[in-house]
Parts: sequence; C-alpha cells; structure tokens
Amino acid sequence: MIALWGEQLTQIYNDGYRDLMGLKHPDGLGQPSRECWPEVWHINEPIYRRVWAGETCTFEDGLYPITRSGSLEDAWFTLTYSPLRDDLGQIAGILVTLVETTARVLSERALRESEARYRALVTAGTSSVYRMSPDWRQMHELIGRGFLADVVEPCESWADRYILPEDRGVVNAVIAEAKRTRSLFELEHRVRCADGSIGWTFSRAVPMVGLDGEIVEWFGTASDVTERKDAEAALRESEDRFRAELERQVRERTAELQASRDLLQATMDSSMDMIQVFEAVRDEAGEIVDFRWLLNNHTSESRYGEVRGESLLERNPGVEQEGIFDAFKQVTETGLPSIAERRYDHEQFSGWFFQSAVKLGDGVATTTKDISAWKAAQEEVLRLRDEIAQAALRESEDRFRALASLIPVLLWRSDVSGQHNSANEPWLTYTGQTLAQSQGGGWLEAIHPDDRAKARDAFETGRGKRQSIEVQQRIRRADGQYRWFLVRQAPIVDAEGQLTQWIGAAMDIHDLHELQERQAVLVAELQHRTRNLLGVVRSIAHQTMVQTGPTTRFREQFSDRLAALSRVQGLLSRSEQEPITLQALIQTELNALGIDDFAERIFLSGPPVRLRKASVQTLALALHELATNARKHGALTTAHGRLSVTWHAEPGQGEEERLLLEWVEDGISHAREEQNPTRRGYGRELIERAMPYVLDAKTRYELGETRLFCSIDMPLGARARERDEA
Repeated sequence: MIALWGEQLTQIYNDGYRDLMGLKHPDGLGQPSRECWPEVWHINEPIYRRVWAGETCTFEDGLYPITRSGSLEDAWFTLTYSPLRDDLGQIAGILVTLVETTARVLSERALRESEARYRALVTAGTSSVYRMSPDWRQMHELIGRGFLADVVEPCESWADRYILPEDRGVVNAVIAEAKRTRSLFELEHRVRCADGSIGWTFSRAVPMVGLDGEIVEWFGTASDVTERKDAEAALRESEDRFRAELERQVRERTAELQASRDLLQATMDSSMDMIQVFEAVRDEAGEIVDFRWLLNNHTSESRYGEVRGESLLERNPGVEQEGIFDAFKQVTETGLPSIAERRYDHEQFSGWFFQSAVKLGDGVATTTKDISAWKAAQEEVLRLRDEIAQAALRESEDRFRALASLIPVLLWRSDVSGQHNSANEPWLTYTGQTLAQSQGGGWLEAIHPDDRAKARDAFETGRGKRQSIEVQQRIRRADGQYRWFLVRQAPIVDAEGQLTQWIGAAMDIHDLHELQERQAVLVAELQHRTRNLLGVVRSIAHQTMVQTGPTTRFREQFSDRLAALSRVQGLLSRSEQEPITLQALIQTELNALGIDDFAERIFLSGPPVRLRKASVQTLALALHELATNARKHGALTTAHGRLSVTWHAEPGQGEEERLLLEWVEDGISHAREEQNPTRRGYGRELIERAMPYVLDAKTRYELGETRLFCSIDMPLGARARERDEA
C-alpha cells in the first residue's frame, strides 16, 4: 500500500510496496509521485483525477512497466485507488493498494503455451484422442482424425453418438470397474465411425489426478482396428465354413460307405482331403491294440502309397505320441466323433492337420486336411500384429527421447533399482558425461562433493519407500563450474501397482539461489539503517518538543529538521555512486534555506574532504541548525552580516585524520538568546552534547553580542570507523 498525500501526491508506503520500488527506494519515500514514476505518469494521472473527484477505481491484472533491479520490466497488478479524507472530510490524498498478479498472469500464459504444445503433440499423433469427465458422464473433447466425428464442445450424449446399443452394457461395465479401481480403462469394442459406418476401436484411457489426489478427468486414445477385426472375422467365418464342410463331408461319406463300398471309394477319391478307413485290431481280451487300413482315397494314396491291410502303429508309430491312436480307440469304443487340429512331425509328414474321425463298424473313418499353409498364415497375422505393437513401442520410445532432448531441463529414466538406462541430451551435454559414465552410480560424479552424501541418502531413501524424491544440489557443468539445481525423481507404477521405472528431472535454480542470498543481505542492511533512522527521528521530536511544546512552532521546526534528515538520506542513498563531501553537505543545507540572495556574503573555503556515512547524519543536523539560525536570527538577517565557513584536515594520533571546521558569523545585530536562559536550544544541545558522544568530536560554541563562533573537531579515520562498527 502507498498513500499519496497532498497536491504533490507525496509518497508514504509500507514494506510491501517498498519491494516494488526497487532502486527508487529510499529516495521515493517522501518524494512526489510524478518525480518518482515518470515512466507511468501518463497511466496514473487520469486515474488520480478521477479519485480527486471522489471516485474509487479498481483495475484487474493491469500491465504496468516498472523499473526495479535497475531495469524496466513488465509487471501485472490488481490496483484499487480510493480517496483519503482529512479531519474535515475533504479529500486530501489517495490510498493505492496493489496486489501483484505477475506470477499468475505468467503462469496462465505458460498454461496456454503448454496447451498449445499439447495440441501440437495431439495433432502429430495418429490415434483419436479424447477427454472425459471424472464420472464419464460428459465427453469434454474428441479429436477423431477422420475415424470418429470430432467433439469440440462438452457432450453428455456421447454414448448414444458412438456406442451401439447392444454394446453399451459391456462398455459401461468396464468403465465402472476402471472408476472403482482408479486404474486404466482398456477395451476393444464397436463404434459408429465419422462416415456413418460401424467400425472397431481399441480404446485406452488413464485417470488424470489433481493435487488433492482426486481424478480431474480421463485422457484416452482410440485406435482404428477395424481392418484387423474384419480380417479376424473373415478368418473365423472361413474356419466355420471349413469345419461345416468337413462335417458335411464326413456325414455324406459315412452314409455312402454304408450303402456301397464302391460308391464310398469313388466319393472319397473325389475329395482333396485325405480320407481313410481303419479297422480295429483287438487282442484276446478284446482290447484294441492296433488299427489296420481298410480304405484310402486317392489323396491319401498319393501320400502313403498302397497301405491297405498294413498296421497303423508299424507304419506310423508317431500316432501314439501325438494321441491319434488313443483318439481312434475312443471313437471306436464310444461312438462319439472326434475333431482336432494336430501338429504332426513324424515319418514322412511334417505340418499341421485338421482331422475328423467317426465310428464306422469296428473302426473309424477319418478325414484329414493339410492346414499347414492356413496355420502359417495365422502365425503370420500374429507375427505382424506383434511387429506392429513393437513398432508402436519403438515409436513411443523415440518420441520420449525426442521430447526429453527438447525440454530445457535435465531428464533421465532409471530402472526399478535406480540404475540409469536412459538420459536426455541436455544432461549429457551439461555434465560432459557419456551415457556409459552416467550408468549405475556414475551420475554422482557430477554432483558437488559436499552434496553427494545428501543426494545419495535422499535417492536411496526415496527408492526404499517408493516415494517421490526432491533435493537441491549443485551439479558440475562440463567446464567445471557448479550450479544449483532443483532435482526431483518420481516412481512410475503400472495398472497392478507394480513399480516399473523412475523418471527424474533437474531444473537450474542457480540464479534464484544467488538472488535469495543477496536479498537476505539487503534486508539485514535495510533493517539496520531503519532502526538507526527511527532513533534519530524520535530524538529530534523529543528535543524539539522540549524546546517548543506541541505548538505551530513545533510543527515548523520538526518539519524543517525532518526535511534536513530527508536530504541526508538522499545523499546516503547515492553514496555508493557519489561520495559525500563536506562542501556538498554544507551547500545542500544552505541551498535548502533559499539563501542564494546572500551568496556574496557567504564565504566557504576548504579542501575536498570525504565523510564517513556513519557521521553524515549527525553532522548534517548540526549544520542545519547553524544555517537555520543564521538565516532567521544571525548574520544573514542584517545588511552588513557575513558568514564564513572554513575547514581543513590534519593528522591526529597514530594514522587517524581529524576534521577541523569553523563556523563564524560577523555583524549580528543582537545576541540570540533563548526565551529560557537556563536551557540551551536544540542546536547547541546537538553540537555540545550529541556530537562529542556520537562522533567523538570536540566542539566549541561561543555566542557574543555581534559575533558567533562555532568549531567542530572530529575524527575522520580508523577510530571513528571502529566506533561506527561497534
């Protein structure tokens, strides 16, 4: 807050506003607003006129360029301007309250930029992207990429729009389970496509958790798997037709066999499948111990040759190992048909076969189809699907590495044990390490030796507890310089809650670290000076009140002395750039009294003498009292009066230098006497008592009928500095 008082809008502000003043403080305290802020006067002046008229004005997130830390920068504030009234109810000033919103404005700007990057990332992808409300009732957004119709405004009828009625029960059940477990939603289901057709999608969505641990939305992708589903459906349909055809053939062939052996043989020969008839061979106990060929069709004979009458086990012993012999026995004994896919790698056969067997007399009739090519095609489909998945995984890994190399922080990814397995280019470039050097505990070599143990303990503790890690540490740059970084590492868990890896990032905070240290030093110095200044002000008020009482004279003298003190503070504020000299201090006080008309009767003489900052304040107040009395009561009140101020420096004890100053007024018309002769004035109290105590000075004050003589002998060297420091 800052109060702008009077017509000049004199500034009086609190500590919060002081931070905004930057290098304008402390000159700005007591300074007219227009002189202090010329760069924004064109903005403020119209507002001040409105407030003087009695209006209160508030401006949200206004842009106000201000100079602080030595340069002009943009800053945003919410400001309220309101009138300040005096005891008579008249507007006598303006109260301005400011709340700086620069951080929020910049954060919102950064958020918009982040959203733009998100949009660019989404645009670069191939899958549809959608965002759902925490309860899945509303779809916030869907980018369909031509596969699904886009949603740009929140939509609550998304299920009616995209999900078929007969599929909604399954979809809703999977959604409910994902919400209950707060885990990944994953489902392959049908959808209505953007062109109105029915397609298939593989949909996955993850919950996005806010700072309070609650789900704020679900972010998901939907891949078009229509072609694959169509291919699988066509494959199943083909298999069903194939099975149906085989069963039909078996039924027809069995009927024909019962009717006529010759007709059966002819029918069997017409099939491209191998059709065979076996008769059971039993032992004395009636147990089936073998099968004997009775019939083969032409396709079978082309593979086996003429085998009628031969033993199945002797010709093809592999049927026992593959379970074919036991299957034939079961069909023969139970009468139940058998249908199976078998892998046969024995004798002269190697491949996949689809075989059906039915009971025929005391044996079986079989139909066997070579499906090796079909199986190979099926395996190829699975291989291609796995290859696509692996390609997508590699693409995802490449995107991660590219993203990690682009963002302006040092990133890495570690396995479950915390050992590095990936690092981005900024880390390697900054530290000068190779990827191999950063593996295992090698990354600790880039940490400052004083920070290494703390970093190792923090990371080991975090990994042990599976908790996020945050630590500030110095990291060595490739040129050997160490800079401060804020380092964080977080665990990544899968849908089952198992730890899979660690993701880490390090952000450069070196400049912020140094700024905080400098700020602490400046605050301590400001507090020291403020305490000293307040003590001086209290002393001035007390001494003035003793001399004048609470009268108009008190206000005048107190204001004059405060003005003198303000001028001293102005000199002190520039002391780092412009040393304070004795002549500058004397000239400042004389100019402040407006005595240019008496310049020919004022004589100043002395060499350049630099003053210590600790002695300037007390010496300035003493010179102010002498100059004020000269102007109001002394040599400058008469036409023939003359003021002479001379000084020089000379060695003291040891290496200490001392200042010798003489203030002489001649031509005083009458002696200056206080109303109470038993009490000395404030000026004499200051010169004869305060200066010897505060500055270790030797003073002399002699007032005659027509002449005033005052001398000040004070140290300039080491002893005075020691007292100042004490």
